[in-house]
Amino acid sequence: MITSNNLFVRQSPVVQGPQDEKTYTVNISADDGSTVTLTDGGNLDMQIYVNGTGSDVASTYTSGSMSVSGSTLTTKVIKSLVGNNTYVCVFVATVNGSKMTCGKLQIWCPSDKALQ
Repeated sequence: MITSNNLFVRQSPVVQGPQDEKTYTVNISADDGSTVTLTDGGNLDMQIYVNGTGSDVASTYTSGSMSVSGSTLTTKVIKSLVGNNTYVCVFVATVNGSKMTCGKLQIWCPSDKALQ
């Protein structure tokens, strides 16, 4: 079972610069560490929130499509991030036959100057 108390994936957090365009491959597992099966099921979705805001801004910061295979999810291309912000990607998929939020990935985007 996946609960809202344990949604950040092991790969989280990651650092991505403002000029970078990246996809991330994340592994989704149940709270007890057991394997889950992800499918698109017409429910595959990705939302992005900036600094804890309540608005989904994925259309501004992503392109392309997501994919799933087994318990692995590959994100859309994440791009055009603004420095000095924290982004949280929320993943929705069909997990073991039920649509649910199945994981989160936190991305820290430092300023261009911090990367020099």
